[in-house]
Amino acid sequence: MIIKIALILQPTNLWKLCYQDDIAPRATEEIIQTRDYKFSCEKNYQYNTLGYSTLSQEVNFYSNLEYEWLGANNSNFDLNFFNSKKFNHRGDGKLDRKWLPFELRISKKISSETKNINVVFLGDIEIYKNNEKIYKGKNYITNEKITLTDVQGTELEIYYKFDLKDPIKIIREREIKYPSDRYASIQIFDVDMNLLKSEKTNLTKFSELLFIIILLTLLYSFRQDLYPKKIIEYFKNRKIIISFILFLFYLTLNHDLISLFPIFGIADSFTIFIYATVFLLFYTYNLNSSEIFILSVLTTFLLLDFDFKILDEYIRPGGSDSLTYEYFSRLVLEGNFLEGGEGIYTYSPGTRYFLFFLHTTFGERLKYIFIILNSLAAFLSIVNKKFKVDRKNIFAYIAFIYLTSNAINRIFLYGMSEIFSLIPIMFYLKSEKLKNNYPLVSGIILGLAMFNRVNLVLGIIALVILSKNKRTYFGFAFIALIPLIHNLYYGKKFLLLTADWNYQGEVLGEGFNFYEFVSNIYINILRNFDFVVMNPFSEDIYIRTGRLLPIVFFISIMLFLFYVVKNKTEVISSKYFFEILPIILVVAPFAIYDPRFFYPRFLIVPHLMFLIYCQNLKNEFS
Repeated sequence: MIIKIALILQPTNLWKLCYQDDIAPRATEEIIQTRDYKFSCEKNYQYNTLGYSTLSQEVNFYSNLEYEWLGANNSNFDLNFFNSKKFNHRGDGKLDRKWLPFELRISKKISSETKNINVVFLGDIEIYKNNEKIYKGKNYITNEKITLTDVQGTELEIYYKFDLKDPIKIIREREIKYPSDRYASIQIFDVDMNLLKSEKTNLTKFSELLFIIILLTLLYSFRQDLYPKKIIEYFKNRKIIISFILFLFYLTLNHDLISLFPIFGIADSFTIFIYATVFLLFYTYNLNSSEIFILSVLTTFLLLDFDFKILDEYIRPGGSDSLTYEYFSRLVLEGNFLEGGEGIYTYSPGTRYFLFFLHTTFGERLKYIFIILNSLAAFLSIVNKKFKVDRKNIFAYIAFIYLTSNAINRIFLYGMSEIFSLIPIMFYLKSEKLKNNYPLVSGIILGLAMFNRVNLVLGIIALVILSKNKRTYFGFAFIALIPLIHNLYYGKKFLLLTADWNYQGEVLGEGFNFYEFVSNIYINILRNFDFVVMNPFSEDIYIRTGRLLPIVFFISIMLFLFYVVKNKTEVISSKYFFEILPIILVVAPFAIYDPRFFYPRFLIVPHLMFLIYCQNLKNEFS
């Protein structure tokens, strides 16, 4: 955010970067049903870029040679514009989206102090000095270096293009270390081979000084809270916690150390070590919210698959929902803010706006933001309604394991939309202060969760009704009516939610047949039951999620049944008795729909609602 604010005050003598996707082939099957706007420069999630894609202090675009086969996902070019369905290439023999061709125009007035510069590139390049061509080159084998002389005070324009003669295509059998081609690269250095950086102007220096003054003023205002003795006392009392946090942080920077932990069959000793030590801290110490959250972040990151730790696959796979969400987010960026890129909402309406605001705030790549969001969900899972660790509640630990497991992390890092509904729902369920003191905000939060994932509508409506608060009703209705108003205004159609609720078959359409409908529900319930309860004995389950997640969730179901049987009289009279209804209604659509795709993606929200429900029951009985 600070960088975004500073950019508004940046001078215009930065390198001006203008990306263009015109040479990238469109997916033929998507041409009719996608929007393909023409811009002189492809838009970036930045403002005050003077009509260019972005401004940069230096030109330093390259790839890590060890992972160059990942193409754009391994480079630092700003190629988020490929996250559009017009480039929805997918399937064997189709173009690899990570290797699509692109053009980049780089321009700047060189300072009078810079006489010579060096340009290192891989690709096609044309260089103009004061509109006169001075160089043209092409090299896709090795990085080529050229020296430009007497450039002081001149207008320099570099037309760069990456366009392989033989396009890279998808070969499923060769997903790793394929292809062997080199990827795009261009860097600009001074005469001593240091990156040529734009000099700061007086305006930039003044804005930085102003920021430092404001920061120091804020620190001075809170000087009592930051009193050195308090800090020393904190470090003295938290030696073990701080030492362990530093150790975990060290592991995040040294991935090779994790490989020293052996794997015994299906048991990963590193996973066991992390959970055992973190849970010991949770149980032993009275941690504050900041400490809990830091441990949640470190646990989430350390338990990621190795590839997700070191790579950032922000160019979404062809045919994926995450690509669709990014596509609509880009349409919002390109001028369709209120319309959202379509006259009638189909896919998760709210996700495009969540992504748009995240990109605008944090930039093109959101890998670490999704890790933080997942960590926030893990934090909410382990705390009670006072936001302290629910130390003696086994369901809190099960929920924490659920949310920090590889199977769940993988889903969120792929950019799926569930996280944007999960966090609001969890926050609503955990915060009594929110529900009691801010009912209007509570309703808006639940409305946003529904607006993001409309398949949760039945369960969320049940939560709203159970609140028994008119302000909550109003806040929810205020957001819930947005799809209807949008569809009426832009699509000229009366449609309450979205057009894709019925995408898995005729449910109540013209082909509706009651007998077939009931038969299909019965068949679907039998087929989907193992997936809904996450049966650990079903191969279809553990080949998708691994062994740990189904086992701990199955334990939670068994414990829930045990507590219900043991306390059946108390359960019926419990204030939480009717709160099982929203969970049932969230699960109910799986009597029709198939939960197997990207499993357990579609069941994350109902599973967590169930675990929080069990957590509340356990606390009441205790």
